[in-house]
Amino acid sequence: MDYSKHNDVINALRDSQTADEDERAKARECIHFVNKPDGQWEPDVINRLRGKPRYTDDRTNPIVNQIAGEIADAEFTLRAKPAGGDATKQDAQLFDGIIRNIRNISNADLTFNSAARMVTESGLAGWEIVQDYSDGDTFDQDLLIKPINDYAYRVWWDSSSFERTHEDAEFCFKLVYVSKEEYEKRWPDKSPQSIGQSQHDQAYYYKPDVIVIAEFFRRKPIKKTLYKMSNGAVYEDSDEFQMLLDELELAGITIEDERESQDHVVTMRYMDGAQWLDDEEDTVFSVIPIIPAYANFKVVEGKIIYRGAVEKLMDNQRVHNYAFSRNVEEIALKPRNKIFMTETQMEGHEAAISTLNTNMAPVQTYNVDPEAPPPFFMDTSNVNNAVAQLIEQTDVGMNRNAGLFASNMGENPGLQSGVAIEKQIQRGSIGVQPYFEAIDYAIVKTGKILINTIPKVYDATREVRILNEDGSFDLKTINQVVIDNQTGQPISLNDLSKGNYDVTVDIGSKYKNKQAETSEHFAQLAARDPSIMGLAMDVYFRNINSPGFDEIAERARAQMLLNGTIPLEQMTDEERANYEQEQAQAQQQPQTDPAAMAMAEAEMIKGQADMLNAQNKQAEIQIKAQQLQLEAAKIDLQRQSNVENTQSQTALNLAKIEQEQQKIDLSAQRQQADTMMQMQKQIVDTQKAQAEILNLLKQATGADAIMSPTVVRAYEETAQELTDEPKREV
Repeated sequence: MDYSKHNDVINALRDSQTADEDERAKARECIHFVNKPDGQWEPDVINRLRGKPRYTDDRTNPIVNQIAGEIADAEFTLRAKPAGGDATKQDAQLFDGIIRNIRNISNADLTFNSAARMVTESGLAGWEIVQDYSDGDTFDQDLLIKPINDYAYRVWWDSSSFERTHEDAEFCFKLVYVSKEEYEKRWPDKSPQSIGQSQHDQAYYYKPDVIVIAEFFRRKPIKKTLYKMSNGAVYEDSDEFQMLLDELELAGITIEDERESQDHVVTMRYMDGAQWLDDEEDTVFSVIPIIPAYANFKVVEGKIIYRGAVEKLMDNQRVHNYAFSRNVEEIALKPRNKIFMTETQMEGHEAAISTLNTNMAPVQTYNVDPEAPPPFFMDTSNVNNAVAQLIEQTDVGMNRNAGLFASNMGENPGLQSGVAIEKQIQRGSIGVQPYFEAIDYAIVKTGKILINTIPKVYDATREVRILNEDGSFDLKTINQVVIDNQTGQPISLNDLSKGNYDVTVDIGSKYKNKQAETSEHFAQLAARDPSIMGLAMDVYFRNINSPGFDEIAERARAQMLLNGTIPLEQMTDEERANYEQEQAQAQQQPQTDPAAMAMAEAEMIKGQADMLNAQNKQAEIQIKAQQLQLEAAKIDLQRQSNVENTQSQTALNLAKIEQEQQKIDLSAQRQQADTMMQMQKQIVDTQKAQAEILNLLKQATGADAIMSPTVVRAYEETAQELTDEPKREV
């Protein structure tokens, strides 16, 4: 095929679409099945059930959510491993930190999770790696991981490629949707014509009006010359290398070896349905930077096949919907129970019969109709057991087809032991494995492309951010040439072009889960062996996800550096530089004569002994002073006790005197009261004697006849008052 001819490339696209159209059609059907309204109903069934109940009891999406959720809860960790050449463990860790930072700035975990759901639905998904400027105000470029939405419609591979990750593909098409305005702005001298997308059905009618163009990637073979330099770096022959060669020679870096190599470079070119839109351009990639993810991948009869979880659920789900709708029709929508009678039997009783379900009458009468049987009741609430059984069977069958069980779905029917539940979860994990495997393969390819491409993109002396596993970060300078103070030779620091590296993926729980798990295991281990805390105190504090523990971890690490607990290979660049500087200063200190050192040590010991004697004498003086203070305190305490006793006795005497005075005052008051009583008694006796005299005088003179009634009454009242003895007050 002539890749320069547009018509040949268009035919290659059509061949790729034709070769995979049946698999893509199934994938698209599965996508619509779980996402499109009424997607779980076939069009002809919808037409047949027109006017009847048609309900969707969706049991498919929970299964998809379960599988995709388990993948989202996992952490796919990329790790670089030295594989030869001048590769080092330190540079491998540098690669790891850069890759973590690329994933962080790209929000790659969201891309992976979205792809995991699409793989579960349709068996097919993917993303891409692009090169772009890291910031609008800089010339430094970064590698970014970006999602490819609508992958089943947009990406088409070389039909002769059979590897799962298509690393053997010679070309690939990625269809791109652009608006007419954007097309005219980017290619004003072209007439737009969309590229065909191969599908014959259209699930959605209302869509944006766009033009479909393609990014055409081609893996072009190239021959190149490689140069191995005296500092271990490997450079490819190019105009830039020839320009840099003089500077390298001035720095003492020379060519040690060279060889011819067969390699590839990926080119990219835009095209539409009628023409090329620009010229072919080389990229920094040697493998097409589009990453496919296939679930249940196989090659059968020279054809790639794949499927998601939904494909095996569709038949059960459709039957389940039929049975569920029929059950609703027969139970929820069937008529209520009825009483059957003739009009003759009901005549005159219409009001009572119409309120049978609400009135409280104990008897209901009706008219006898000789031509009809008595009124009778018909029960219409019978349940169709066959339909109910079919609903239950399809529900259980869907979980079995997906390879999931009750424990995986968060259910636990009946009483089961923890061991039984764990076994169910393990069996269910086997059903989830194909989808983990799909994402695993795709992330491994992502890591390989990044390992191969990072030295080409991060090729200049620049400061990059290194993201650590615990979320902290460091800033490191890469590709920096410095002069070794000991040898005088130039060396390259953090040169990522040296050596060969492999990449692996570790699958585990998310870092937050691992962080809590690490803290718990560390605490258990430290309880058994307390020395572990001294060896890894900084790691322990860093894994406690609470405010302030990062600062505690830094303080602990600083103390551990002083104690020499942290090995040299585990130090950061800054810590290693400080350590080497301290060692250099220690070596530069002048050596002292052993005899002089011995005399100095003896003098120091004598001085320490004199100081110790002086401290002992001072201590004796302080002890004597404390004893004198103690005796004085005892004397003061005795004096204070005597004073307190005297004060207490004086207070007691005063209280007694006061009590005696109160007794004297009370006796005087009683005597005064008795005297007053005697005087009152004498007055009463005198008044009684006067009253008797008045009575005798009245009788003798007949005063009643000569006195008015008022005067008589006054005499009587006066006599009565004088006769009554006054009451004694207490």
